[in-house]
Amino acid sequence: MDVSGTRIKLTVRQASDGTKQVIGLFDSMRNEACKWTKGGDGQLRCMPVNNVGENYSDGYVAYSAAGCTTPILGIFGNRTYPGKPFLGRDGADVFGTNQRDNCEGVTRIFAVGALLPDPTTVWVKDPNGACVPLAADNFFYDYYAAGAETPASTFAAGSTSKDGTARVWLETITGSDGSHSCGDTSDLHDSAFGDTLCNPANYAFDEKRRCMPSGGAAESLFTDSGCTAGKLATRRVNCRPPATYATSSMKTATCGYGSYRVRAVGDVTTALFRKDTAGVCTAIPSTYTTYSVEGDFIPEEMFPEVTYAFAPVGSRLMRRDLVTGGARVATDELRDIQLDMACRFELGADGVQRCTPGFGTETESVADGSYEIFTTADCSGTRGNYGVVFPPYMAPCSHPAAPRYARIRDASGYNSYTRIGNAVPGTFSYRSMGSTTCSVLQADAVVYQLGANIMGELVTATEAQQ
Repeated sequence: MDVSGTRIKLTVRQASDGTKQVIGLFDSMRNEACKWTKGGDGQLRCMPVNNVGENYSDGYVAYSAAGCTTPILGIFGNRTYPGKPFLGRDGADVFGTNQRDNCEGVTRIFAVGALLPDPTTVWVKDPNGACVPLAADNFFYDYYAAGAETPASTFAAGSTSKDGTARVWLETITGSDGSHSCGDTSDLHDSAFGDTLCNPANYAFDEKRRCMPSGGAAESLFTDSGCTAGKLATRRVNCRPPATYATSSMKTATCGYGSYRVRAVGDVTTALFRKDTAGVCTAIPSTYTTYSVEGDFIPEEMFPEVTYAFAPVGSRLMRRDLVTGGARVATDELRDIQLDMACRFELGADGVQRCTPGFGTETESVADGSYEIFTTADCSGTRGNYGVVFPPYMAPCSHPAAPRYARIRDASGYNSYTRIGNAVPGTFSYRSMGSTTCSVLQADAVVYQLGANIMGELVTATEAQQ
């Protein structure tokens, strides 16, 4: 379970029905939200969360010349530097998401120096630490001299550990201050397959959801410089551990989701080629290791099936947990038993968080009331108090029940929710709120009469560090 330490505290959402959800971490010594990622020294640390409008300017660490010895700061927001210290990533996909793996680069914090003239080229570190040129993005980024760096040792350190004794176990983080943070469903490992990470989100070839080994997708490569002699192989960035399994996309199942099969990878191969985005045959760059993928598929039943179970967490809300391989992992999906509907917390225009209907299941739908809908074909006359369900947004095999609630988005982007009544037959036209463009509503869309507002009936919540 998640536990606060002497320094790293849990940020908890406390609902009016008694439900508690851990939604983040807070560094009480620095008085700021944080998350576990690698600091500038390569150590796992609770580094600040760079939410928009908070304590830091956003960007990435670049370098002014080959060799990557003099850092400069690429700050997002052309000519709109917010006057705050810089927090950004250095190395390994500087524009990607912060993922805890061996290729994520590191997070560094600097004071911001003088604005630099727009460069044509900057240098960044690739996944293996090599210094490579990158065309400067002067449209979205300005470049500044790097001031003093905040030492990585300023931030609390942590280490990963194994949680659980079942076949499938969860990777967690223990802070040096005694804090403990549970992972999520992306941190599951299967001990029956060498403790490899397993992905519970995919459907296997037998159309059952299973926790299958994560691995680079097998792709068609070539053994000759003309890209004519094909070879099935998988690539893996050199900074990651050797590849063990390769996942191949096999088909789109009847219900609209993809299915996958897994093979153990073979030997390392050399002198391979691939076609780039322009169709030019090029050698695989040295930053990747390629492995043959030629063996038989592993039978689907070898992988543990994924199911879900609900656990009561308050007097009114239940949590949907993922169960696989003897492990049970909490998710952030909730169900309101009074509404008999999945719900999630969102902020309203009045600043109050409420668990609002919809979101999270494939058998429930919420009508959209954020349109002006008319009972004519040209948006003439008086618009009705209607919500609409567009069939393309329904999962093909889920057979959603008729919606009982509608979501209405106001001009500021906040949502309110109402009950809905019966479906209304007829031909309709519509336009988005505030738009003058009129469209005829597609024939297979369903229009419902909107009913009473339910915002006052929903479970509310507040947030605090505990």
